[in-house]
Amino acid sequence: MTSQEGVLVSGTCFETRRFLATSGVTPVAFVWPGEEVEVHCRPSRPGGCRWFSGSTELGGDCVLRTAAVGLLHCRQDDETVASLQLRRPDDTAVIIAGRATRGHDLWNPFLRVFTSMPSYATFSDIQSARQKTHLCSRTGVIVSGMHICDGIDNCRDGEDERGCDLPCGAPALGEHSYLQEPAQRTYPSRANVTYHCQSGFSFSETLSGLNRTCWRGRWTGVAPTCRQNVAFNQTVVEEGPVMSSRSSQAAVDGEVDTWSIFVPSSQPQSLSVTTPGGVVRVLVRSPSAQYHLSLRVHNNGTGPPVRCTCGPNHAPHAFPKLSGEAVCTCPVQPGPTDVVISSEPSTFMGLAVAELAALADLRPDEPSNCAMLDQPAHGSFALSGNDSVRLSCEPGFRPSCSQPMRCADISVGRSSAVCLPLTCWSPPALPHTTIVSQNGTGWSSVAEYGCAAGFTLFPVEQRTESVCTDGLWSLSHLSCLPDSDVRVVTLQLRQQHARHVAALRAELEGSFQAEIELLKRQADQAQQRLRKLEAGLQGLRQKAEQELLQERAELELVQERAAKQERLRAAPAGSKYAELRTPGAV
Repeated sequence: MTSQEGVLVSGTCFETRRFLATSGVTPVAFVWPGEEVEVHCRPSRPGGCRWFSGSTELGGDCVLRTAAVGLLHCRQDDETVASLQLRRPDDTAVIIAGRATRGHDLWNPFLRVFTSMPSYATFSDIQSARQKTHLCSRTGVIVSGMHICDGIDNCRDGEDERGCDLPCGAPALGEHSYLQEPAQRTYPSRANVTYHCQSGFSFSETLSGLNRTCWRGRWTGVAPTCRQNVAFNQTVVEEGPVMSSRSSQAAVDGEVDTWSIFVPSSQPQSLSVTTPGGVVRVLVRSPSAQYHLSLRVHNNGTGPPVRCTCGPNHAPHAFPKLSGEAVCTCPVQPGPTDVVISSEPSTFMGLAVAELAALADLRPDEPSNCAMLDQPAHGSFALSGNDSVRLSCEPGFRPSCSQPMRCADISVGRSSAVCLPLTCWSPPALPHTTIVSQNGTGWSSVAEYGCAAGFTLFPVEQRTESVCTDGLWSLSHLSCLPDSDVRVVTLQLRQQHARHVAALRAELEGSFQAEIELLKRQADQAQQRLRKLEAGLQGLRQKAEQELLQERAELELVQERAAKQERLRAAPAGSKYAELRTPGAV
């Protein structure tokens, strides 16, 4: 079941499908009965959106979440800028079991939901159909599970083949296990990894390794668990001659290619190893055609052994396959127990054992262990509770389920959680437009629109660039009006007038350009003459200042001499200054 945004999902989590309403020819999208989808309206101008079904308004946002079917219109400023027809696949072709049929074939349990009588459809029918089939959103064709990812485009544009080659993230590793291959952050589709157990531990399925394959973004199966081998490196007791005194320990050394080999004999032969008890399963590799495996209470020679039931090991994911490997199921014996493998007397072939693993604990792992989840490629899980997680993805990707999911459901495959690339279909064909340039359909790709011949962009402030942002193009409407439209004619007249004004301005500027240049040269020459005059005046000023300083110095010298003569004249007779008077002075 699924739930509302942010509410924990139990079981299968279905991706919310999104559709782009466009102008022009109304596109058709097929949806499951009761399926809630997102319908996007992306006009070329800002201003908001309003959704209508007939005259009934459904919402005032450019993204509409709805489970209704019918013709939907997106309006902006009372103008219908986009539309979309949502339909149910009531009577469409169905590709199932290798043939095409019709939706009213009620014998098929998946097809009851597509009949013209909705009373036949139950919630369980719809969920089962969604899990096991794929509904082509453009044609309404329903593709059965066996035809999804079969290399054939059963949907238009190969919708049923998208997501088939998704990579996988790092596989989970349990305690005491390791990968044979070097660890990677992402693995390509159909890549294999092989798990092995550390020494002293074994898988419950095989003595060999276990393979997992990356398929559609998920690893097949669950991460295997390594369980303690209680027979590992325990003392081995042989009954009968062996080929080497050291060969007996080869049966419990953890190596599947080292052998404990007995000499052919007419006497009974057996090999036993003591365990702590509680053994419920034994894995053994032996090429002997006739041998028995049993449990015996330790140090109780009189008690009869309890035989285990053995059969060839056909573990489908074991790698490499081991010849002579068998799986034995044993009744639980309390206390220390001897695991005994014995063979009938034979003078042709003696008992040979390559490895023996005794497992006492086969309890399943706790499925809610969120730490044991395989990591998704291009994303990561974040805890959203004690036993639940939410998937977040890198830029350019979106989660297949945006709700919190139980770790147990993800582990066993009831919920799928992968990061899907945000690729777009081809850009929509908008009325009276043409795509001028385009650099792909991947995330962040850009398509540039232009008006077709005979049409003009109106209003001119519309954006013409469409970007693949979230798996949908960012432009669903562009207004290109005929050149004969009065609004376009008015616009063209204004543009023509603006061009004429610009041309006249250019002509006037050209005619006066020479005079402007002459005036500039004359102004430059006047500036140069002015600078010369200023330089000459500066020189004259400096010369006058120097002459003035010289005359001032001479005047000061004359004044000083006159003052000296005046002092001498005024000196009293008989003084030393009087002797300095000039003879004949009065």
